[in-house]
Amino acid sequence: MLYLWASPEMPMLYDARLKAFQDAAEAMGRGDFDIAVPTDPPDQVGELGRVLQELAHGLGRRFTEYESLNALSRELNSGVVLEEVLERIYASFRRVIPYDRIGFALLEDGGRTLRAHWAKMEYANPSLTKGYSAPMAGSSLQRVLETRRPRILNDLRAYLVEHPQSASTRLMVDEGVLSSLTCPLRVEGRSVGFLFFSSRYARTYEDAHVATFLQVADTVSAIVEKSRLHGELLRLSALKNIFLGMAAHDLRGPLCDIVSYVDLLQSGAIPDEPGRRDALGDMARIAESALTLVESLLDVTAIESGNVRLKVRPTPVRAFMEKVRGVGELMGRRKGIGVTLETAPNLPAQFPMDPDRVEQALRNLLSNAFKFSKPGTRVLMTARAPAAGGLELAVRDEGPGLSESARLKLFQEFEPGAA
Repeated sequence: MLYLWASPEMPMLYDARLKAFQDAAEAMGRGDFDIAVPTDPPDQVGELGRVLQELAHGLGRRFTEYESLNALSRELNSGVVLEEVLERIYASFRRVIPYDRIGFALLEDGGRTLRAHWAKMEYANPSLTKGYSAPMAGSSLQRVLETRRPRILNDLRAYLVEHPQSASTRLMVDEGVLSSLTCPLRVEGRSVGFLFFSSRYARTYEDAHVATFLQVADTVSAIVEKSRLHGELLRLSALKNIFLGMAAHDLRGPLCDIVSYVDLLQSGAIPDEPGRRDALGDMARIAESALTLVESLLDVTAIESGNVRLKVRPTPVRAFMEKVRGVGELMGRRKGIGVTLETAPNLPAQFPMDPDRVEQALRNLLSNAFKFSKPGTRVLMTARAPAAGGLELAVRDEGPGLSESARLKLFQEFEPGAA
């Protein structure tokens, strides 16, 4: 109990301090934490003033962090590309967290592997860069995922002495990093990766920051996931365009073949009934091949994965190649280009493959051969069984060939050449 009448002066002194405390509390209620309250003399009321001053300082810091996080969230949400969001984090988060380096890594392979996807730092020649990966099994980061709380290491050199097997820690120490803060990133209850804040000064991070770091992790997780999904949408859209381009390119050959057969039938070039039946049968088979291509194009799973499903089955090699040669003869007839087939004696009777896809590839090769060959020349198709195993099918023409620069583009999508 306080006795305010201990002396004639004391009641006024105590009343003045209590009134200052009341004014300070009302100011904090309005969001103003920059207050000054009397803390002397060091008695019970003075101690109350000291505690009130520390409370104002703590609340002010948290309020500033909260306002900063809200502002950062609004700023980051305006970005959609993942790299853009990470760049904004690096430029903006110093209002909340000190750092000399930020790294971003995602879990892959069902959570079994962690791969660095982005990093930025204030210094040159980093040791741990984009693309670095490490297994999660046995890693101390596995514990961070389990606790779902940020991990603070304020002396990486001492940590490396205790954990000499940590290759990533060794790389960070090589960069001169002395403190690190690891924030686990979670989206809809599942772990997706980590955000690493690092400092080249010891004891940069404090346990008192953990609540703020958790808010940061939650904010970044949601924004990163939004950006990742946007990137995935762009990837699938680009993949769709690739598939459409493939369809336009690969459907042209079968359609031209059908047109050629129609021209032959209409011109009377195939006068006998058996020949016409064979031509109609070829047209039906070519149409079925084109339909198979369209069906694969409409396969959403194939588009999402970027892969086409192969239907591998034992295929008679010589009969298959003879059939393709016959189609090639028809394709080259308009330019007066013949097709010759050579098969090696050791060719297996059957070979496991997807005949539709292989025929599609050979048709494309034949189409290019006719396109860049002169009338009156010949195209050679070969089939052989290399000693190392497998089956080698090839198409050779008498065109100008490929330049060195054109060869570098052979396996790039839709790169036209001159041969």
